[in-house]
Amino acid sequence: KIFIFYLSYIIIIIWIMGITIDEVLCVMELFRITTSLWEENCFIYSDGRECIVFDPGYDHDRIIDFIKNKNLTVKYICLTHCHFDHFGAVCDLVDEFNSKVYCNYNDQKLMEESNDDIHIYGLPKMRIPLIDVYIQDGDTIMFNDVEIKVIHTPGHTDGGVCYYIVNDSLLISGDTIFFESIGRTDFPYGNTEKILSSIKNKIYTLPDDVKICPGHGDYTTVGHEKKFNPFVRV
Repeated sequence: KIFIFYLSYIIIIIWIMGITIDEVLCVMELFRITTSLWEENCFIYSDGRECIVFDPGYDHDRIIDFIKNKNLTVKYICLTHCHFDHFGAVCDLVDEFNSKVYCNYNDQKLMEESNDDIHIYGLPKMRIPLIDVYIQDGDTIMFNDVEIKVIHTPGHTDGGVCYYIVNDSLLISGDTIFFESIGRTDFPYGNTEKILSSIKNKIYTLPDDVKICPGHGDYTTVGHEKKFNPFVRV
């Protein structure tokens, strides 16, 4: 009875914090903060002391407060691609934690052009972060003992990448693939043929139980998308 009481208490706390049980039961911890700009998902992957922040797109104060409340330091900031709703909070995090920023070089021009039409969305100009490390397909990022593989998945943007966290069977997919959908390709540097190839030949070759953590919307798995994604089925 005591065990059941404490288990119920933990589940209630998790529910209040807005963190799913799946996120807590990883080898390490994965947290999701859904920002107010187009409900973009920022993911924080932590070993309890340090963390990697994937795609801090907006609401820098929320992200920084969350990290500080967890008593974490930010080791890396990793971008899946360089649309401004995925990097808008990067400079603020760098100012706060002096972290290194990773992205693919092919999205550098896209990032530099971000302020050209940002006024269309009623947003102020954003600071453009400096990139410390340019990553490419096949690279491995070591986060303590955790191996994170870089998978180049062009299509939504030319320099789009996914991060495959091998130890936890997680894929940070950005806007390449969503729950039963795919990323848009009607933006500059988008390409429908490339995104379909990226999904079929890069993502669908991963184990079926790999959990996909997309840039917008809910979680899914590789196996589910192979069966039910109407854009790319196998």
